[in-house]
Amino acid sequence: MLELKLIVKKAKESDIRRGWVRINENYRKGLNSNSLIKIVHGDNNVIRMLYGDNNSNQKNIYLDEPTRYDLGVVDKINEEITFGIKQYAGIKKIKYISFYLNHPDNALKFTTIISLISLLLGVFSLIIALISFSG
Repeated sequence: MLELKLIVKKAKESDIRRGWVRINENYRKGLNSNSLIKIVHGDNNVIRMLYGDNNSNQKNIYLDEPTRYDLGVVDKINEEITFGIKQYAGIKKIKYISFYLNHPDNALKFTTIISLISLLLGVFSLIIALISFSG
């Protein structure tokens, strides 16, 4: 896990509630843009999508308010804080399901839950159909 000292900034208006984090590529130390990362601060952690910040060449991390709240840094704007950041590991499609289940946008979180419930009901009905045809 990378230990990065970054200055906390408010996310740009277009990034609010999208589950995005922006860090300039000069300070990402090998983490690729458009990848899922796990950010740890103290006992708190979040899973977010990493994007670059080409507008500044400073050690900034742009976080929206829900992400700052989840990490416990909601009132630490413009302060330099050490974050543990690593590539989020997991099976490709399953890690995205995990990302959407923990997304700051409730609409995305809700539709992911409904989709998983419908998938489970479909599998359950398939099992019942197979049992009824075999008997």
